[in-house]
Amino acid sequence: MFVPRQVQHHTAGHPSALPRSKASRTTPPARASALQQQAATAQSSTTTPKSDIDPVNAKDIVLSLEQLLGSFNSHTPWLEERRRTVDGCNDYIHLAALMECPFFHDTKPVLSQITLRRALAAAPSERLQVSADGYHIRYTGNRSQLFDERTVYIEPSSVGLTTHPGKVARLLAATLPSEFLPVRYVNAGGRAWGFVTLSADVTEEHTDPETGIWPENWIVMTKAEWLRRDNHYRAHREAVQKARQAAQLEERMSRMEIDSTKHRTPSPSPPQPHDYDPGLIVHLTNLHSGINKPTISSFIDRSVDRYLRRLSKSKSKSAESLNSNPPEKKKTMVYIDYAKGATEAWVRQTTREDSELIVKALEKRRRRMTDNEDRKGVKVKKEEGEVYVKGVVLQGEEEGRYWKKVREAMGRKGKKGKGDANGGNMSSSRKEEEKRAKRPRQSSGMGGEDLVIKKGRFEEYGR
Repeated sequence: MFVPRQVQHHTAGHPSALPRSKASRTTPPARASALQQQAATAQSSTTTPKSDIDPVNAKDIVLSLEQLLGSFNSHTPWLEERRRTVDGCNDYIHLAALMECPFFHDTKPVLSQITLRRALAAAPSERLQVSADGYHIRYTGNRSQLFDERTVYIEPSSVGLTTHPGKVARLLAATLPSEFLPVRYVNAGGRAWGFVTLSADVTEEHTDPETGIWPENWIVMTKAEWLRRDNHYRAHREAVQKARQAAQLEERMSRMEIDSTKHRTPSPSPPQPHDYDPGLIVHLTNLHSGINKPTISSFIDRSVDRYLRRLSKSKSKSAESLNSNPPEKKKTMVYIDYAKGATEAWVRQTTREDSELIVKALEKRRRRMTDNEDRKGVKVKKEEGEVYVKGVVLQGEEEGRYWKKVREAMGRKGKKGKGDANGGNMSSSRKEEEKRAKRPRQSSGMGGEDLVIKKGRFEEYGR
């Protein structure tokens, strides 16, 4: 006859009681008491975890739980959503929820419910209460606030120590005076540094290594001192970056001037006032640092279009302007000169009237760019100052210097092509004359006598 294994090997740890046989009714009292004791021992082994855990590791885990549950930290809202009512108290948290808390994400080895239960059994805490089922805990004391006056910055002697808050608290408890204990919270900023909040205010005198209250070879300072040094470091790094960018820009301009000197004809004469049409260049300022050519073009087109609409409406309301001509429409921009990361640009127009129209439109609308894709802009109030995109028509020496750089950038093309009638290479001036004869004076895009270069060439060498 088939007999189930549970009946063949009856153990006291079986989840359901087996029917008592007639033989069990006649069991001697001594034998019955021995069986009951054996059953009680087996039953207790299924509910109470074994204490085969290192006492030091158990202490570290318990100290970490006290920090997490005993302070108002960044994980408190996450824990509040997972509290439940157990044994008449509504602030218990299941061990499985604690395992999922980001506070223990960097803890090695990874925690489990068995590990937590064994740690709580091996290192009981006066501030943590375990439920009757052994799977829920709660903090019985008053939770503390994390004040900056009680927080210190630490750099332990070993990397990775700050990812184990309980271990940091145990090492500090061995050296710090009792007034600073217990350790309220350890916030790991990285594997090599972090912030520790204690139970009392910490001053500069307390962080002096000569006091001997800190672990050996630890770097410790108050949070206020750390903030001061961090701000100083950030300002210094920003200054270094700006200096590096300025040096790179200066080197780039110097290289451009040297290269242009090598490829242009000897003894070049500076641009004369009549070598170019004045009033065609508009200098734009207060642009976004991440701007690009399409965004600049769209921003200007929109500004001029809105300005002309407003001007047309205002004239239509006046009786004197009923027979006047409508506002002239904007012309297409010939070229936009800008450098990546800069907040200024130069826009070339076909006529001086177009340049003046752009300047008037920008001044009237007073719009500021909010990002590198902002084609509309945000209205700037008068009390905010002149932080909007402004335009100025280049004149005089400033305009001459700009056109000089344009000539030098074009001169970088050098002497190329077939030889001339005398057997030598064709000069760049002669080649430019031939190109001017073939090209119209005005065109959309890159046309014009002053930009006889491919698209992107002039942009490469800046302004």
